[in-house]
Amino acid sequence: MATDLGNVSFDAANGVGTIYSPKVTMNAGEAIFDDFAVGTSKGFFGFGPDGASELVGPLKKLLEYTQSQGAKTVTLKGYYASEEGAALGGRESGREILF
Repeated sequence: MATDLGNVSFDAANGVGTIYSPKVTMNAGEAIFDDFAVGTSKGFFGFGPDGASELVGPLKKLLEYTQSQGAKTVTLKGYYASEEGAALGGRESGREILF
């Protein structure tokens, strides 16, 4: 039976990078983040010299959160929102991605 954990947002201390999911569920030790989104000041994950570094703090917070909920595994579900982002992943925009 899945448990709805609501929405979550993990922000960088400086307010620049953020990780967000409007729907998080827990099912048999798996935390599932639906419509997972990532934002940096550069606009795209990992784009530019400091884009990925802005997400270190939010990723740590995400891991701490999932561990506090008792998750053994984490699944991130989302979509490429732009052609530029999709190009980074070798995909098409609008196509579902799983991590």
